[in-house]
Amino acid sequence: MSASWFTTKVNLSTIVSQGLEHVSKLKDDVEKQFDEAVSGKSVAKPPPPLPSLFNETPNPVVEPSPSPPLAIISEQNETTNEKQDEKDSPDDDASEHESSSTPPSEPSIDPSTPDTAMTPQDSPLNIEAQVVADSVDDTTVNPDDSTLQEQPLDDMNPSTDENIALLDVIKSIPPAEESKTATLPSDALESLPAETSHEESSSECTATEESQVVGPETPSSTPDLRENHLDVAALERELTGVQADLRKTQAMLRERENQLLASSNAMAKLHTEIEALRPNESTVYQLQVALADKEMQLKSLLEEGEALSKKQAAFESRLRAVRKEKTDVMEENKKLTAALETANAKWETARMHLVAAEDDAKVHVEVVKTLDATQARLATTEAALNAAKQALAAIEGQAKQLREENQRLEAQTHLAASEDRDVLEATIRDLQSKLSQIQMESAQQEETSRAELQAMKLRWQEAVTRMDQLTRSTGDATQPLLRQIHQLQQDQRAQELHRLALEEKMERRVQDALHDLETLQAKHDAVISQADEWRAQVTVLETEIENLRTAKSNEAAEIASLRKALDTETHRRQQLEQQVQVISQEKRHVAQLIQSSNEQHEAQVKQMKIENDHLVQQVNQLRWQLQESQKSAQVPAREIVALERKQSSSEVLVADSMVEWHQLQQKVRLRESEAALLKEQIQGLEDAKRNATEEVVRLTTRNATLESAASELETTKAALAAMEVKQQVLLELLGERDEQVEELETEFREFKQMYQTQIDALTRR
Repeated sequence: MSASWFTTKVNLSTIVSQGLEHVSKLKDDVEKQFDEAVSGKSVAKPPPPLPSLFNETPNPVVEPSPSPPLAIISEQNETTNEKQDEKDSPDDDASEHESSSTPPSEPSIDPSTPDTAMTPQDSPLNIEAQVVADSVDDTTVNPDDSTLQEQPLDDMNPSTDENIALLDVIKSIPPAEESKTATLPSDALESLPAETSHEESSSECTATEESQVVGPETPSSTPDLRENHLDVAALERELTGVQADLRKTQAMLRERENQLLASSNAMAKLHTEIEALRPNESTVYQLQVALADKEMQLKSLLEEGEALSKKQAAFESRLRAVRKEKTDVMEENKKLTAALETANAKWETARMHLVAAEDDAKVHVEVVKTLDATQARLATTEAALNAAKQALAAIEGQAKQLREENQRLEAQTHLAASEDRDVLEATIRDLQSKLSQIQMESAQQEETSRAELQAMKLRWQEAVTRMDQLTRSTGDATQPLLRQIHQLQQDQRAQELHRLALEEKMERRVQDALHDLETLQAKHDAVISQADEWRAQVTVLETEIENLRTAKSNEAAEIASLRKALDTETHRRQQLEQQVQVISQEKRHVAQLIQSSNEQHEAQVKQMKIENDHLVQQVNQLRWQLQESQKSAQVPAREIVALERKQSSSEVLVADSMVEWHQLQQKVRLRESEAALLKEQIQGLEDAKRNATEEVVRLTTRNATLESAASELETTKAALAAMEVKQQVLLELLGERDEQVEELETEFREFKQMYQTQIDALTRR
């Protein structure tokens, strides 16, 4: 609605301004031509033949009347010349003022001039100037009434040929007739005080002119007047023809004047309608602004919801990845527990073998007893008594040596066992101290990470509180995230409890292994005391030794694989620590960037608010000036008719108001463009703020994932430490077992040699 109103306004203003420009040009040309014709005409010059301009128009035949006396003609000439001079002087001044203010060669027509600039076209002065221009145009062309009604204001262009022809006609007329015909437009100008009395005044003017021209002539007594009677009659006939043409042109000008009055009334109606529709336009504009604000709020809410959905999706994906890593760690833990169970099973099988060896030793003791019984029966014989005594002495000596060696070996074994026990206890204490230190370090790291997490949460809460609308919209959306974080914390606590239980279990197993080691040591002492009873189980022990060697090689391979896994885990731990350091540095850098961007954003927002307030004040001031200019420019039609004799001052005021209106429009456009630019800058800053909040949320999620990874790393470190302790204990047990087996082998060889010598001696006897 506003756009159509503005376009109609622009079109009407352009039409009216162009019409005013053409009328001013025509008026200046006609006045100059009249001045030249009046000043350069001699009385005694005979009239030249009429130009072909008036041959086309039919002249009515008027009977000649007696000419007036010379005194009357001279008086009429003087009076008409004085009137013409008086009326030409203000017109010349006005034309000069108008040409100095707005030159006709360079018209300044603004298509955006308001309705107030169209009021001068309704004034009778401009209408009379239009009448003069139409009288010049109608002398050559005889248009129809319909074409004249449809002719726009833009088609009123001056014709130089018609002006030259009119100038020739005026020069051919004597001074008396010229003064009469020249006074006609000025009399017509004076006879148009109002719109209602225009036709009556024009009819009276024409009647007076006809009475002056065609009135009865008084008889003259001068001989010069009688001689020029024929010339005067011819001139009167020509004058009657010209007056008839002027009547026609006056009728056509009245029609044109009526058209202009109707158009002015229509323009006034349009102006009143526009003034009536302006409050509706303001309400519509307010509704459009409110609708645009609602759309912007809805768009911002949709964008926030989309950002929250993206954040939730990223968090869920990260949660799935963490769960996958958790399952991987659990699988590795299961594998390690399976390896531990296999090692325990191997240890149980070795213990069963030892029990079987004890049973075999008991059987061997029984066999030895039977052999002793037979030896006692053989010793009863006298023949073998000396040999038996010698053998017994030798055996006793060897037994003493063996006992001494056995005691020495027992002392050495006890010493080695005590030393090994001390070493084991020292290593266990070191491992326990290391474990406690690692636990303390992990607790400290956990506390520091929790403190950092709390600080990050506080900073995040402060950033969230600074955003007024985002806290309201995202409060309900962050509840599931908080619940998920609480669930993750509970899972971490459960994992910590599980780790503590596993450590206690491993410690109990280590204590059981130590207790078993002590029992094995006691059994070893018993085996050493009963070493002579184990000679029959050489083959069985050799097979067991081979099996143990194979098991040892397998365990060595497992130990190598575990060491490789430990190396890989240590390398991975180093990489994770490096990543944690890099991410912490990035986090600090991003926090600094966010802080600087927030400070810049706040400063820019404050500056833009100040500039926006200043611009709003300027726009309000310009609107007030615009309203004042419109009020000053809106002059009613009656006041314009009453002030028709002050044409020059009114034209100057209209031109000034048009210039001021144009300047105000330019200022308003400039302020609107500046306001649009400021809105775009504010929108860009809001986008940067939104991106910064998204970056903060992403960093918080990344920090949470890093904390979970750090906790998982601590759990893996603890599990690896426990596995190292267990591996060390198993290695020590296997080393002791190997030493025991080697000692038993040596003792078995010695006893075998001894028994072989005894059997050889007995067989020789």
